[in-house]
Amino acid sequence: MSDPIALWITPVSNLAGVARHILDVARVGIPGWRLVVTAPEGPLLERLRELGCPVIPLPIDGVTTARSVASLRHTLKRLRPTIAHSHLAKADILLAMASVGLPVTLVTTEHHVPPDRFMFHTSLPAAVAMESVHRLRLTRFAHAIAVSGSTKRDMLQYWHTRTPITVILNGVDRPVDPPVRKPGLRLLSLTRLSPEKNLDMTLRVFARILDQVDGGSAAGTPDASAGASTVVRRSARQVAPTDDESAEDEWSPVPVPRPTYTLKAPAPRREPAPLGEVEGSTEMRAPAETPAAIAEPPALTTGSINLDEVLARRRAAGE
Repeated sequence: MSDPIALWITPVSNLAGVARHILDVARVGIPGWRLVVTAPEGPLLERLRELGCPVIPLPIDGVTTARSVASLRHTLKRLRPTIAHSHLAKADILLAMASVGLPVTLVTTEHHVPPDRFMFHTSLPAAVAMESVHRLRLTRFAHAIAVSGSTKRDMLQYWHTRTPITVILNGVDRPVDPPVRKPGLRLLSLTRLSPEKNLDMTLRVFARILDQVDGGSAAGTPDASAGASTVVRRSARQVAPTDDESAEDEWSPVPVPRPTYTLKAPAPRREPAPLGEVEGSTEMRAPAETPAAIAEPPALTTGSINLDEVLARRRAAGE
């Protein structure tokens, strides 16, 4: 008897955080299960094919939601997985719709529920509406995974879900031979290069802390606006630097690749179409009358009789 199938659904295929979770699982495997991944064509599916993991392309970009749902439902009917695991909100919603009436257990993983409702939404009604969507779609899921205790707390607070939630922490294995820790303060921000992480502010805070702890003066604030971020590493000194030491001795910049995988492709530039004949926009206006033209008012006439001349003759006759 073959092992049951666990289908993993994600709406992205770039090699960012979610892809790395999937690749790690594909490398290690799930004992007693066959893993199949469905996602848009891209680097993720290419890497999974190299690892020998079965993949099924899922149309997402450039198609309607109805087509994505129909494609996913076709995959569910054909594979008949025991578990369907969705990753990221779009995949959660697609799976909730595509699996209606099918004998499959739904599981979802949640990485982050922003306590600030305006982080991903432009208005309060939009944020509340999306919270309602998550609350409704979770009623169809048998279980949810949160990557931290705070994520679980926020899911309960903002989505008011009754779906069981298990916390599986994000993390990395400790090295077998850890490096010898040298004296001095060490600061770490373990995160992906993404705009909402506000790494510019993190670097400025790190520099401020190091300056206060080391007792030295900061050589400048790191700037990541020039296209490539800069990670600042301060030498671990317990005393203030001497006057002979330059700024280059104090700070050693380490270039970090620009986080292109988290940025949307720029929209194509389109030239505006020429303005056609639009009513009211091209109407010719008569030129303003000059003072010479209005200095002498036109004579009042009725047919062939000049009323001004008639009045002048009557005044001369004393009438």
